Amino acid sequence: MSQPVPVDLPPGYIAVPAEVTPPRTHLALAVVATVLFWPLGLVALVSAARVGPLWNAGKLAGARVASARARGWSLAAIVAGLLVAAVMLLLTARSLGVSG
Repeated sequence: MSQPVPVDLPPGYIAVPAEVTPPRTHLALAVVATVLFWPLGLVALVSAARVGPLWNAGKLAGARVASARARGWSLAAIVAGLLVAAVMLLLTARSLGVSG
């Protein structure tokens, strides 16, 4: 078994072993979230877009944090979008005189 080659990295950067898989970007979820409720969805998109560059720069912890934030903001946007849609549907049904 060969020894790893030492590499001089700037402070705050780590050498990522090849066995470690990159965190998920949650980009598709962020896109859906942006369609449903854009104010929070945009935050999710920005967080999702940061995962790859952070990972490539060797900032494993930062990539994991960005991934978690992308997922959290995406879920919050989806819930908010569905709640807004439900309220609008109820208000529309009430104004049309539909009971339910």
